[in-house]
Amino acid sequence: MNLNLVQLQKSGDQSVFDDKIKKFVQKKLKTNHKYSKSILKKRLALELKTNGYTDFNIDSYVDSQNNADILKKECSKLYNKLAKKYSGKELSLKMYKQLYQKGFSKEEIETEIGNFDIFE
Repeated sequence: MNLNLVQLQKSGDQSVFDDKIKKFVQKKLKTNHKYSKSILKKRLALELKTNGYTDFNIDSYVDSQNNADILKKECSKLYNKLAKKYSGKELSLKMYKQLYQKGFSKEEIETEIGNFDIFE
């Protein structure tokens, strides 16, 4: 398969090349349920390079990804897991730390953690 990709790239038929990348990225976006946009971009870029694609712009394909739904899901999972053990400021810090490690931005995390009633 990689040989065909190299031949396709050299032949100059860029539209076919772009369509293949677009299909691949859309397939991965549909199955993404836990990665943030930044982590997903890195994983997709690595996988595309592994598959033999040389030059591509993954940003234009991944920008349609909705980070908010994934963040809500991950935040509620973490809250249910960590609320049994921690409370108050310590709970919010643990949640913040783990969500930040998953690649979500500081602003997104702060607004989402603010939606939970941590400081009861």
